[in-house]
Formats: sequence, C-alpha cells, structure tokens
Amino acid sequence: MTRIAAVLVALVLAPPAAAGDLPPGWFHAGDRPDEYESGVEAVAGRAGRTAFIRGRSSSPGGFGTLMQNIASDDYRGRRVRFSAEVKTAGVAQWAGLWMRVDGASGVLAFDNMNQRPIKGHRDWARYDVVLDVPAAAQGIAFGLLLTGPGQAWMSGLRLEAVGEGVPTTDALALPKRPNLSFER
Repeated sequence: MTRIAAVLVALVLAPPAAAGDLPPGWFHAGDRPDEYESGVEAVAGRAGRTAFIRGRSSSPGGFGTLMQNIASDDYRGRRVRFSAEVKTAGVAQWAGLWMRVDGASGVLAFDNMNQRPIKGHRDWARYDVVLDVPAAAQGIAFGLLLTGPGQAWMSGLRLEAVGEGVPTTDALALPKRPNLSFER
C-alpha cells in the first residue's frame, strides 16, 4: 500500500479524538491521534485565535490532523481551493494542508501536500490545495496535518470555489495522455 493510500485509509477509518477546546465542526484525528494534540490559542501578530497541531513527544509516530468534514452540496461541479496561512516550528518530517473529496464509492480527489511538504521552521506563508468536486461528491474533508515532531499553526482559512484557470493539486489525478516514449 502506498503512503498516500495509507493516509487515505487512516483518515477515512480513524475515529476522531475528543474535541477538547476545539471550535464546533473541528476535530482531532489521524492514524495515531493520541501521539498529537491540537487546539486553538492566541498567537502574537495574529488577529483572533489560531489553530495548532503538535507532537506530544520528541518522536511521535504516524500523523495527526486537525480537520473538518462538510457536505459537498454547495461545491459540486466546481473547483475548490482550501487555503490558509501556516507557520511551523521544529517540523522534522513534514506538515501540510490537506483536502479530500468523498463519494459513495470512496475517495474522488485528494491532496495532502506530501509532494510539497512544509518542513523545519517556517514563518507565516499562504498555502493551498485545489481539487475538483465532481457531481457524485457527497463530502469534503480538510485540515492541517503533522507527521513527526514539531508544531504547525494555521490562520486565515478560506474554502472557496475558483475558476478553471486555477490548476488542481490533486495527488490522485491521472495524466490525461499516455507517454508512449522513453525519451526525456
């Protein structure tokens, strides 16, 4: 099973952890949610409260996520961008925003920034994931994930329909045409 497939399975099957101090709609999950903690706090230089996820030890296993699930009704047939400003400290493996579009038959689209991870110490920067939401979509899940030690914060979240001129970041998208040559 590929790493992406394992992440998809874990996010679909893992029960959410206790919400604690999380706002309505948000919950803590992952393939090893007990090795991570998430919540909200005031952060200097940010208006309002900021969400965070961090490892509970110097070597947490698997991944944890702070996430939300919504119905896809308002986004079917559209291209959707989930964006947020993210800051990291001591992220030894990787962190990233992620979004998944689910249908009755399973996952229809997915991106977790695995191919463009946020690592180390990074100041606030805007990141985004962009997926098409097919007519068969039933739900959209999105959030911030962390693999390994460190901490990541997110602020200034947006979930919005965008035009076809904005390219998707779908990690599951297949090429539109075959490459029938071994030339570079």
